Amino acid sequence: MDTDGHNAFKLTDGQEPSWSPDGQKIAFEFLKDGINQIYEINVNGQGFKRITHDLANKVGPAWSPNGQQIAYGSLDEGVFQIYVVDADGKNRKRLTHNQVVRHWYPAWSPDGQTIAYGTSNVNLLGRGMIHLMTPDGKYLKQLSDVHNGHDTHPDFGLIGRAVSPTSNTITIWGRLKKLASNLR
Repeated sequence: MDTDGHNAFKLTDGQEPSWSPDGQKIAFEFLKDGINQIYEINVNGQGFKRITHDLANKVGPAWSPNGQQIAYGSLDEGVFQIYVVDADGKNRKRLTHNQVVRHWYPAWSPDGQTIAYGTSNVNLLGRGMIHLMTPDGKYLKQLSDVHNGHDTHPDFGLIGRAVSPTSNTITIWGRLKKLASNLR
């Protein structure tokens, strides 16, 4: 729809949409045959295309700033892990490897140098934290505190805007940017 709420039309069913950097495509979760996979569609409603093809449920697709990759969470041996895949569905790579902690809902930094993502320990339901890693999976830093909220859906957004509005904490883009620059 237009920003004023007019001219709305349905592209497809699905959830967790993520706009490509050029504004021409939307990646999203789509449930087919009982499994959530990552698909994309052109903003005109044409070009419905499946990106992921394994048999694990996927969540939270996020386009890289250059539009060449999509990061997402994938259910792997009972726990969500973060993966990246080329936008054409090739070269899938797992970035996280902890089998006790869920890793999901990645968000790329505007410069593409870091990925923020939510975690949740399977034994601490209702609590989550935001972490930061490089696009090749090198762990950098924990950004939020498990005792202060349920932080699981980071979003860098515009400078000065909240990275992840949550029940008890808000992480600001400026803080993320500062933390990320101190790690390089």
